Amino acid sequence: MGNVPPTPASRSQSLPVTRPPSETSSTRRYGRQSLPSTNIMQSAKKRLRKNLEQVRQSTPSFRSVSSTADVLSQQSTPSVCNSDTSYFHPNYKSLSSDQLVNTISQQNRPFHNFGNAKYSLPCDEEEQDRMMTLHFLVKHMFNGNFSAPVSHLMNEKRPNGEKFNVLDVGCGPGTWTLEMATEYPEADFYGMDIAEIYPKTIKPANSFFLQDDILTCTQFKDEMFDYIFVRHVYGCFSVVEWDILMKVLLRLLKPGGYVEFREINPMVQDPGPITADIVNTLFITTLRTTRNIDPALAQHLTSIITNAGFADLHHELVKVGSGWGECGDIALNNLASAIKAYGIWLGPAIGINTGELEKRIGIILEEGPLYRSYFNWHMAWARKPQSNYHGDNAAEWEGINDFIHGYVE
Repeated sequence: MGNVPPTPASRSQSLPVTRPPSETSSTRRYGRQSLPSTNIMQSAKKRLRKNLEQVRQSTPSFRSVSSTADVLSQQSTPSVCNSDTSYFHPNYKSLSSDQLVNTISQQNRPFHNFGNAKYSLPCDEEEQDRMMTLHFLVKHMFNGNFSAPVSHLMNEKRPNGEKFNVLDVGCGPGTWTLEMATEYPEADFYGMDIAEIYPKTIKPANSFFLQDDILTCTQFKDEMFDYIFVRHVYGCFSVVEWDILMKVLLRLLKPGGYVEFREINPMVQDPGPITADIVNTLFITTLRTTRNIDPALAQHLTSIITNAGFADLHHELVKVGSGWGECGDIALNNLASAIKAYGIWLGPAIGINTGELEKRIGIILEEGPLYRSYFNWHMAWARKPQSNYHGDNAAEWEGINDFIHGYVE
């Protein structure tokens, strides 16, 4: 089916953002929000920076890093991504000097060099722009920033003064964390990423960012978080590490706490021949063979969550056209940008030079609407059981942590 363009009769002329007929989630929905044009990234970025600057100047709810931290940052080696600590929550422990992360440059684009982390996309402004565009696309597709029923909990003022704590795993440029912290000032939001591309100066006072690896992070207490949000991490963890990740999330969540995943299956559905070759075959196979990563893991997300011991699972599937239908142009352009970024290491691995890869990306852009290709986005949320949960004891967790640090796939 992928090699012959479908006739109009074989597929609808328009593929809106589609959902199953019955919503399984008890989510509070916000209603459809209008999605800006394909220039969403530029306009949103300028608007976000302008708004944050205005708020910073007019209200004490925003704060910036101290001048001392700025001086220390200026004295550091430019190739090192430093974590300013003056704005960290008291629960944080700062990274030691030997843990500061170097970046490496490939084809004039910087990549993180964080231990054994497998994430293989750049950490520059171009990649931040792509991720910001993707943020607004996914927010639109799922009618809001989150699907788990936690809105009323984040608005609560608890009698003991305890905050509702939220962790954003793989926060990237921090767009989700910043929006949520602004909308829910009664809660505390923590963003974590191995690449320090999140804001360090202008940000809500209830948002905190940390450069670390979720698999080995010891900055947080057990059962500290009420809600953990994980999005677009299919390229971050090996098959083995996914099992470890689920143990970590269970350990960090309070009993009854919520976890939510939003993940794309990067395998293009009903692809054209070049798309099938580059994306569904070479890209997928190379990640599996060189990093033991299963990029199509999203289709098994519900099983992974259930097998890890979570309860009350809710799942939603959204289909988005590749270059056609609602949001299709944004989804397809995002795919092209991702292939270009991955291509820095993918091209040499599969024997395709930069010029040839650019030509094939151009064909992929044409094949999307021609073959009526589409993407599957998965959302799943679940809860840590309130009782009868026997988490990893300290000795077991210490063993897992030692295993991760010494493990080389």
